[in-house]
Amino acid sequence: TIRDGVVNFTFEVDSSNQSAPLKGDLIKLSCYRCYLNFESDQRWQLTVRLKQPHGYASWGAFDYEKYLFRHRFVGKGYVRLKGVNKLLGSKSYSVNKLRYSIVEKLKDDTGFSKVGLAMMAALMVGDKSLMSAEQSEVFQATGVSHLMAISGLHIGLVFVVIAWLFKWLSYPFTRLYLIVPRQHLILLPALLGALFYAALAGFAVSTTRALIMLTVFVVSKLLAREVSLHKVLLIAACLIVLLDPFSLLDAGFWLSCGAVWVIGLFNTTNDENGKSLSLLRLQPLLWFGMLPMTALLFGQVSWVSPVVNLIVVPLFCMVLIPVTLFSLCLLIVGFDGPSFTLLSYLDHAYVLVYNVLNSIAGSGFAKGVTYQWSGLQTSLIIIALLLYYFKSKAAGFCFWGVMAISLFFPLPRLLSFGGVPTELNVVLLDVGQGLSMVIEVKGNQHYTLVYDTGPRYPSGFSAAKAVLLPFLASRGITKIDRLIISHADNDHIGGYDDVIANLTVNDILTSRTDVLPNAKACNAGQQWQVEDVQFEILSPTLNTPQGSNNLSCVLRISYAETSVLITGDIEKQVERFLLKEYRNKFDKLKADIVLVPHQGSKTSSTPEFIDAVQPKLALVAAGYLNHYGHPHEKVTDRYNGRGVKLLSTVDNGSVIIKINSLGWRTLPFRDVEKAFWNHQKKPN
Repeated sequence: TIRDGVVNFTFEVDSSNQSAPLKGDLIKLSCYRCYLNFESDQRWQLTVRLKQPHGYASWGAFDYEKYLFRHRFVGKGYVRLKGVNKLLGSKSYSVNKLRYSIVEKLKDDTGFSKVGLAMMAALMVGDKSLMSAEQSEVFQATGVSHLMAISGLHIGLVFVVIAWLFKWLSYPFTRLYLIVPRQHLILLPALLGALFYAALAGFAVSTTRALIMLTVFVVSKLLAREVSLHKVLLIAACLIVLLDPFSLLDAGFWLSCGAVWVIGLFNTTNDENGKSLSLLRLQPLLWFGMLPMTALLFGQVSWVSPVVNLIVVPLFCMVLIPVTLFSLCLLIVGFDGPSFTLLSYLDHAYVLVYNVLNSIAGSGFAKGVTYQWSGLQTSLIIIALLLYYFKSKAAGFCFWGVMAISLFFPLPRLLSFGGVPTELNVVLLDVGQGLSMVIEVKGNQHYTLVYDTGPRYPSGFSAAKAVLLPFLASRGITKIDRLIISHADNDHIGGYDDVIANLTVNDILTSRTDVLPNAKACNAGQQWQVEDVQFEILSPTLNTPQGSNNLSCVLRISYAETSVLITGDIEKQVERFLLKEYRNKFDKLKADIVLVPHQGSKTSSTPEFIDAVQPKLALVAAGYLNHYGHPHEKVTDRYNGRGVKLLSTVDNGSVIIKINSLGWRTLPFRDVEKAFWNHQKKPN
């Protein structure tokens, strides 16, 4: 793909130098200011710089390391244009080349809209690289993302259409049935057509999974075996796991198997007259039956999904997808003119559908956040499903009641009686080279403070969308009581717009009211209390040394016998100023836990400042292999030399510090959520 002038592609290694034996492995490569012409199925000799897989390690965030491991990527990097880079050869014809040529033909026609082009490429060859983040969010919010990813629905549709076509074509030639059984004449060509469509989609995991399920169904029919839907699912699932054990890591595996199981469940338990459920009844039942898995995997649900899918799925299955695939067939055989005529009408239809979906997604009630589950809730749902499956009389009330309570209410909170003891959670989020922290006060009331929002990048990607917002969603937080933007550098303020657009924010403090005119100024001396937790701003003042970093809001939090000092990006001038300002009140600077100033830059963390704070734990917010070299070795040596424990987002990912009246404990993400595919720090 080419985006913003950067060429991104997947590269399979045939051979590599002795120091990096990568033969047969996949790597993700980028080429910046690239003059090389890369195409599918070419063989290149390239000079590249690689680093091992690394992603945000945080609760609620997309597990990029798992994604890379699951798809056999061992590293990512970029092409060094000054090195030896030459084309060694190219295949004359392949399915990959066909896929590439189809997308290029679509892109060459400037008459298509961006929305229509993205949807056509996704449905024709499974290429979603043209789909913007905004489009993906609209499809997710309205519950129709499954229509944009070639999977069981699309493979099944192709199979049914081709089977119907061959049934109609073979009808006049009934004597053929004496030589070849009718089932073979119909089912085998349909299966081959589905196989070709899966190949065009690049044999993506979802298409391969659907193809295996379809093959099991066809084989059972050819062997004249009556096999129930649940048995087909069980056989197919076993084959999928046998062929690819790591398919268990895919959310799609559980979603597709779950959907088939739910269809079979409702179809058998409600099938009193031997008739299958109608789409009108099946759609809401399928949505509700999949709610537990959807909530567990994604932490949110689409309220409008049943109604939207009831209209959109028939529209896509009966009109849009068949016409799109017919246009694809015309393109493949060379009838570009008729194909583009059809596609031009489809483009208008796709834009119309998208605009309607966009309006629904922006209505404010499309998406809902679910609460974190307890073990009790999970157990109740499993019991309810078993009762429903075995047709217990009490199953109906039990199933629907338990599902509703478990999904949409904080059950542990409902079962608590009397006062709730106060707990303070201080969370340092892994947002790469930048800073974002969440402070939660949990007791009889729930209070959330967010300190900085992480960076935003020129592509529009922000750490707030990738890490901060998913973390808050995973905690069931939809409102921020106070947002503090320490200063106006991008790595601290970058995600501000995304936070404001997605959450209710009651109050904003910042040192840069010139950049955020709607915010209040943070000034030394400001204090407030929530439950038994005290908050106080220590800096800046009118006399604070100037500079963007130096103006950072310095926040002190104390609860019971524990105190936390959040320093932003202050440098040594402000550290010395604070030592002078609080020379008679050194207790104001003392803290058990301190955020290491300025990501561990050598311009901060003077020995005098560390001695005044006397921390037991120091937190470092820095990006993996950042070009600033944060945290600096001299800085970490200063903390280590004083017996201070260091936790870094580079090594530990996000860190939760739970503080109560008895003390505090740390929960580093990479220790708590340890998995075998996770990044282990090694030299490049």
